[in-house]
Amino acid sequence: CAPSGWAALDAELPGHGWPSHSLIEVLQAQAGQLEWRLAATALQQQSLQRQAIVALGAPLPPHASGLAQQGIAPEQLVWVQGGSPQDQLWALEQLLRANAAGALLAWLPQALPEQIRRLQISAQQFAGLVFLFRPEPCRHQASAAPLRLLARASSPWALQLQILKRRGPVHVGWLDLPAVPHCLQAALTPRMQPEAPHSPQHMSPLPAQPHDTALGRPVAPRPALQH
Repeated sequence: CAPSGWAALDAELPGHGWPSHSLIEVLQAQAGQLEWRLAATALQQQSLQRQAIVALGAPLPPHASGLAQQGIAPEQLVWVQGGSPQDQLWALEQLLRANAAGALLAWLPQALPEQIRRLQISAQQFAGLVFLFRPEPCRHQASAAPLRLLARASSPWALQLQILKRRGPVHVGWLDLPAVPHCLQAALTPRMQPEAPHSPQHMSPLPAQPHDTALGRPVAPRPALQH
């Protein structure tokens, strides 16, 4: 297992971390919002070990500067995009069988239960981590993934997780996990921190960061604000 970065979550996961040799299925209402924050600590460890990280079918282009700020080397990310759902399933299965990366992140919203079962069989010979991201309504479908999570955003700057399936006893309730991006920790005032009962609509909006879609290319520094 690999530590998730949250002691409260590790305490509820069998093996006290993200399991290898199996699928980690994450369900959410909208793709492209929570995935990188949820997996950041585990991916950082893979990056430190110089292991490749493969993103298959990501709904948005990976943000190179944002990954670097999370401690994930952009040059170690392999972004696989395009093709039909069948092509993506085939590509993921080949990556699993080849044991070709330290971590795989796959967005497969149309995968059927029998396809998930086949992927789980292939994942048993994969030594890294496999995150499978799917829409929230899929929670009502059968799944062979040993670990299933329902994730949602919780303001300000926090995640909420419900463990739908795990090896061992049934988990009840939600886990509240602080998830302030590293690049914002120094910028947030005490009133903006997750534990503060401060309504987000009263916060001063932070300046938008340029979206760097070219992996490995640094973003030009933002000029200082004039007062």
